[in-house]
Amino acid sequence: MSYTHIGNVFEEGMPSAETKKDSQNQQILRHLQSGKAITQIDAFELFGCFRLASRIHDLRQQGYAIETQTTKSRNAKYATYFIKETK
Repeated sequence: MSYTHIGNVFEEGMPSAETKKDSQNQQILRHLQSGKAITQIDAFELFGCFRLASRIHDLRQQGYAIETQTTKSRNAKYATYFIKETK
């Protein structure tokens, strides 16, 4: 099966990968700018984002100062991302 790409939408009505990535970046940025932190599980549950680290990388490349806190539990290690509050 093939799809024809028209602008930011495939013929079948599905958004392109670039459009979805940009949308997730904006959703994650708004979440962080509201003072909330985010983990991979949060990103998946809230925005359907499987690749939070990549979206954080994109946002950092755009100049946003996103901090990372790494947490180790008995069986796992995970990152929590946040923007430090500026006064």
